[in-house]
Amino acid sequence: EVGPAPQGIIDLAASARDPETLFAATEGGLLVSRDGGLGWEAAHPVEAPASVVDVGPDVRVMTFVMGEGLVAADEATLQWEALGDAFG
Repeated sequence: EVGPAPQGIIDLAASARDPETLFAATEGGLLVSRDGGLGWEAAHPVEAPASVVDVGPDVRVMTFVMGEGLVAADEATLQWEALGDAFG
């Protein structure tokens, strides 16, 4: 069973480690679901459009958030670090 997709979804990425963990780049920010898409919560503290999200085999999440730029975090902790300038 899968819940409804988040509003304003732009991109979706699945965890390389846990099939129940999904990340959604949306018009309202980056969201995470740890229950296969049944529920969603904020994965990044800034509520601004996230235009892309990717999870690498090293379980590192990368996303571009408007006003923040390119950021990355370990999937387990979601402690974000800037990788690039805030291009918007």
